[in-house]
Amino acid sequence: MRRSTLPLALLTTLMVGTAAVAQTSALIGKVADMNGKPVQGAEVSAAATAFPDRVAKGASDKKGSFYIDGLLFAAQAPDWKISIKAEGWVPVSLKIVARDGSKTMYFSDDAKLSAANPSTTFKMRPFSEIRLEYTMRPGDAAAEANPIPAGPGPRGRSGRRGCR
Repeated sequence: MRRSTLPLALLTTLMVGTAAVAQTSALIGKVADMNGKPVQGAEVSAAATAFPDRVAKGASDKKGSFYIDGLLFAAQAPDWKISIKAEGWVPVSLKIVARDGSKTMYFSDDAKLSAANPSTTFKMRPFSEIRLEYTMRPGDAAAEANPIPAGPGPRGRSGRRGCR
């Protein structure tokens, strides 16, 4: 009696197909002001620190919500840097809660942010869902991050006081 090779071929195809599925994660969150009102148009970005070309971006909608998926997990480089910027706004804080594929929380943090430091890092796991809650305040982040140094003081053109 001859055995069919079809079941073996089907099993092999399924195993290879399953191994080829990318291990991706997603960022889900909200951006709000100090009073809890939504901030629209804030750009949230995530970059793999070991692979600078792996950058994903998203923007908050009119409800302050954003969703960024397709963050590709790499076991040898699990560190990701997440940043935020919005015209007319300065980041104040970020609450992060990360859950793995089985919905088990593996990371939680309350990060202080500023105009000079609008980013933080975290370790990603495969199939994670990372929830982010940003708090912003009105201001000019670029000007605050790079202040213009004060001049020499109230002196004339020559730089000497009282001289003509």
